[in-house]
Amino acid sequence: MQGSNQDELLKAALHRKLTPEEQGRLSAHFADHPEAQMAWEEEMSLNQLLQRLPNVPVASNFTSQVVRLAERERSTQSRPTDSTWWQPFASFKWIQRIALATVLVSVGGFSYFQHERRVRKEVAQSVVTVSKTLPTLEILENFEAIRRLNQVPQKVDVELLAALQ
Repeated sequence: MQGSNQDELLKAALHRKLTPEEQGRLSAHFADHPEAQMAWEEEMSLNQLLQRLPNVPVASNFTSQVVRLAERERSTQSRPTDSTWWQPFASFKWIQRIALATVLVSVGGFSYFQHERRVRKEVAQSVVTVSKTLPTLEILENFEAIRRLNQVPQKVDVELLAALQ
């Protein structure tokens, strides 16, 4: 059985009782395709259950209500949302907000103290490095002699300069 003939036959079976010849073609198709038969039986049982449901009165403007609802849903889906980063937190209760603020302040304080600790460690390492490069005690003992070298009168330097020329 071809696909379009099969579809027409299945649609006909939904709306009316099949002729014996149509029933034979459908049975032959199901013999070749057992998975299609299982799906068809499921569809038929669902249709029978739906037919047993009572008819419910519908409002006179039911169609317009459905169309209006569909248009509203389409417009809300197509409209870009103006969301901000805080919107998910707007539904929290006050206690949850306070707890969140406490956690954020705690994390911020911890981060600040960690930063402060790291800076102090760097300063301590710098002091160690500088102390290693400072002059030794022997140089400082001769500091007075070195300081007096700077107190020599300038005219001696002028005389030295003239002598060198």
